[in-house]
Amino acid sequence: MAKWGQDLQTYLGDQMPQMSAAQAHLFNVAALVYLVLPQDATDWSIYDLGAFGQTLMLAAADRKIDSMPAYEIVRYPDAVRELMGIPADQQVAMGIALGYRDPAYRINGFRTKRAAESTILTIKD
Repeated sequence: MAKWGQDLQTYLGDQMPQMSAAQAHLFNVAALVYLVLPQDATDWSIYDLGAFGQTLMLAAADRKIDSMPAYEIVRYPDAVRELMGIPADQQVAMGIALGYRDPAYRINGFRTKRAAESTILTIKD
């Protein structure tokens, strides 16, 4: 994440404040999706929820809708819970922004470098 932040700052340069402003307004998205789990959910439930979130984003992409999971969307779970009427026995586990990409924002052209496969994947015969 530190490397990503440095690369983003280099890429955006003097437009970095625009990114911070966008974060503060939840990226001006058309819709937010909150995925919740019971407070006592198992680790497998969290895995399943992540898979569901990814599938939701792929389905959105198939319909030409951009998506972005972001910490900023679930940063204040108590406020989200109150605003959305989510019971206290549910945890706000994931937030996904849905909308259409605005080419006017430089951030939408940012592409990260990927780690070499050998640093994240081991295949044993």
